[in-house]
Amino acid sequence: MLAASDPLRHLKLQLVLIKRTLRVSPDQALATLEKLLSEVSSLPQGQERVRLYLYIAEAARQGQRGGVGASSDGIALRFHALNQAVADAKNSPDLQSTAELELVRLYREEHREADALQIAKMVLSRAGQGLTPHVRWQLEAERARAELSMGHIPQALQAFASSFDAAESIRADLPKLDEKGRSWFSQALVPLYLERVGLLVEQSTLDRPNVSRHALLKEAILTLEAINRASLEEFLGHSCGVPDQKVR
Repeated sequence: MLAASDPLRHLKLQLVLIKRTLRVSPDQALATLEKLLSEVSSLPQGQERVRLYLYIAEAARQGQRGGVGASSDGIALRFHALNQAVADAKNSPDLQSTAELELVRLYREEHREADALQIAKMVLSRAGQGLTPHVRWQLEAERARAELSMGHIPQALQAFASSFDAAESIRADLPKLDEKGRSWFSQALVPLYLERVGLLVEQSTLDRPNVSRHALLKEAILTLEAINRASLEEFLGHSCGVPDQKVR
């Protein structure tokens, strides 16, 4: 049984075993995760149990290349773990919004854009200004991608803008390197910023009433300038002395 006194340590040991078996035996790795999910459900409800559910869902996601997450059973396991995390975290707003963010991502991976959009809008509406910028920029980014996939261009532009503003407000406090030693900004934010630039430039080429080509291109330039400024700051190892907040 899972030791209630030290569940995170037990889980980390299990994840080490899972990573070792992913390449050679995806089915065995999935069975381990399913067993772990059952053991976690027997723990008392609380923040520790929510974190364990999130760890399990993340392990299944990381195992996609090994065959775990790509299977229907692996996807069902992720849905189960994330839904349990959301249900358990009702008294922990930060954990709940984190679990809901991962659920939105999973729905988008499964091409269920309408479901992803519904949850994203619900979280953004419910949490309001209480949502942390770290979760907000990611949730707005997922909302933007869902809106874009559904052909909702004005809504996608607005969501990309909100995601960009939230990310820029905390960029200086974000990690410099990811778990593989790569630039965190280049891996996490540059793709998002370039998605926004691409959409802005694309829309600026269209002849539409009540749409300012100049305003769209100005926003694209501001976004590219943010990339350049962040890259220079990474190179220099300190802030360039340019205010983080955009001056419109």
